[in-house]
Amino acid sequence: MAGQADRAGAALPIRRIAPGTPAARRGIRPESCHGHGARLRRPARTGLHPRARVRERNFGEWEGKELAELERECPEDYRAWAEYRGGELRHGAETKAAVGERGRAALEEWSFSAGADTDLYVFSHGSWIAQTVQTVLGLGAIHPDFADVVSMANAHWVRFVAADMPDGTLRWRLVDYNHGPALADTDQWEHPAL
Repeated sequence: MAGQADRAGAALPIRRIAPGTPAARRGIRPESCHGHGARLRRPARTGLHPRARVRERNFGEWEGKELAELERECPEDYRAWAEYRGGELRHGAETKAAVGERGRAALEEWSFSAGADTDLYVFSHGSWIAQTVQTVLGLGAIHPDFADVVSMANAHWVRFVAADMPDGTLRWRLVDYNHGPALADTDQWEHPAL
């Protein structure tokens, strides 16, 4: 959709989470994220790695169009999209379930292949984050429209911690959602003084 941030998404290995370690129990810490745009302070030896599985949802033929244009050109499909009934799917949009599944798979692969001394910071579009969270928590199985969790505000984050289950499996637990810097609670966040 028009005006959306970088579509690529990126993963930044600072110190990844290894399940069952003290780092996993502490969870991902966003203390080094600050300011509008979530600039990250990181050691020079680490790099930003764009990853296709972290890109935002693809809206097919609707990609890059203004909402008013969509409402005018295809009113029934636009209304169906706005009401979480899938009108965008008739125009080649990626399903929310597919977005959440690729996000879940990426997070699991990265977290399980990391060393115990590594946390993983993933930067992406708000809808990718919301759909990934719902998939990780199993909410898509309860409400397949993925309308239970709001999308993320700019430069906000989610934090999970790992819980080792008695049967030896791992379950991700949500600690923070749509959490942002203190400045986000002021008028300066959306309308900074120039």
